[in-house]
Amino acid sequence: MATQVAVLSIFSYTNAKIKENGLWTDNDWYDDVLKVGVKNGVPYSEDEAEMRRLDAPMATEGEVPDYMGFPNV
Repeated sequence: MATQVAVLSIFSYTNAKIKENGLWTDNDWYDDVLKVGVKNGVPYSEDEAEMRRLDAPMATEGEVPDYMGFPNV
């Protein structure tokens, strides 16, 4: 369980630009117990609290010193 969440966080953290019809297309999954899944290589959750956890480490545009001003912090 923790491993899956950690892997999802890494995907979320890198904020990779994953194109449609790429490596991850049609390899989607969702775990109802963990409330996390992957769609086209992008981690997501149908649960609002879990989605906030996935979004929290997301890299955003901007300088590091102003990180407290970002909405996901």
